[in-house]
Amino acid sequence: MEQPLVAEPECAECGRPTARAELVPPEAFPSRWEAWTAAQKKAWRPSTKWRFLYEGPAGGNGLGDEVEEGDAERYRAAFEKPFQLQRILGARLYDNAGYCVACKRPYCAVHWKLSDSGAGRCPRGHFASLDPNWSP
Repeated sequence: MEQPLVAEPECAECGRPTARAELVPPEAFPSRWEAWTAAQKKAWRPSTKWRFLYEGPAGGNGLGDEVEEGDAERYRAAFEKPFQLQRILGARLYDNAGYCVACKRPYCAVHWKLSDSGAGRCPRGHFASLDPNWSP
């Protein structure tokens, strides 16, 4: 598995990305490297492991997390096209890549109607915490 992965599920309401998941191979650079700021580039450290970069409706993991080969495979399987909620759930992301579990549909940050705390309601009114640091 040496192929990078970039996945952006689309909002069921407007088509904008609900999340962005990227798997960066060992010793490689992210796909948007050229657009990164000088500070981001300076902070980046190529790794001998896969790196998972994630940006969801209410936040992300910045420069990414180093992951073992098994976790990289899990993310790859979760973001296989066509995107499906059951596979996305396999990634075990705090925000399910913008999917509402009740609706089984993906929504972007705008359509989640996010609060300042990172909690949100989908267009049908279902509640979800989309921020990994939120608690009631």
